[in-house]
Amino acid sequence: MTRDLAGFRERSARNLRVLWATTMIELRKRYAGTFLGPVWFVLYPALFLSMYLFLYMVVFKVRFPQLGEFSYVVFIFTALVPYIAMMECATFATSVIRQNIHLIKNVMVPVDLIPARVALMSTLAQLPGMAIILLLSTIDQSLSWKALLLPVIIAAQFIFFLGISYLLAALGGLLPDLAASINIILIFLLFVSPIAFTPDMVPASARLVIDLNPVTYLIGMFREVLLEHQALSIVRLTGFTAGSMALLVASRALFNRYKAFIIDNE
Repeated sequence: MTRDLAGFRERSARNLRVLWATTMIELRKRYAGTFLGPVWFVLYPALFLSMYLFLYMVVFKVRFPQLGEFSYVVFIFTALVPYIAMMECATFATSVIRQNIHLIKNVMVPVDLIPARVALMSTLAQLPGMAIILLLSTIDQSLSWKALLLPVIIAAQFIFFLGISYLLAALGGLLPDLAASINIILIFLLFVSPIAFTPDMVPASARLVIDLNPVTYLIGMFREVLLEHQALSIVRLTGFTAGSMALLVASRALFNRYKAFIIDNE
């Protein structure tokens, strides 16, 4: 038993090293060859925010009585950055097996690490955006001691991303049309999620869409720790973490059941 435990620890440590190394390579490759290079990690969420703000502040003219224009920008950004990370996670996970089939079949990277790499990449890629949020919150004087809990929120988000990655990697291999439709689903989620508005602004007839939307709870956690005027809910954090762990267990079971079939048919 001692020998088996030592072997398990050695394999786990090796897999973690491979996961970290391949993730760093993929992050460096993401904008390799572009003129701005790593600047895109900051520029992309900033441009996304600008387009979203134009839609809601100029076209729809949304205003919060209790928030000024700059505070409204911070309010949206605290939700938009984690949503962009989730969007990238879902998009890449859907076709990740097909895109890395050469590595899998040549046993260069264990198939179980491929979806985990997507989750880790998406989590790390949002860190520059989080740094912008902290800066904006400081300027807006809306940053509080709750920001110290940000690593806990990011850890809960990573568990959620792992669940999404394994689920969509499996479904993307079984249902090839999912890769073509995932962007439409994510655009729909972008507009029905409380990013530029609050859940209490939604009519009662449509509240079910908000209440059943996992994005509502994801962005709610970030706002609660990053914005002083948002009350911290331990129940939300605990419930989201528990739900993410349940999703991870179920998606891993689905992935493990069909991974051999998916690989053989790629």
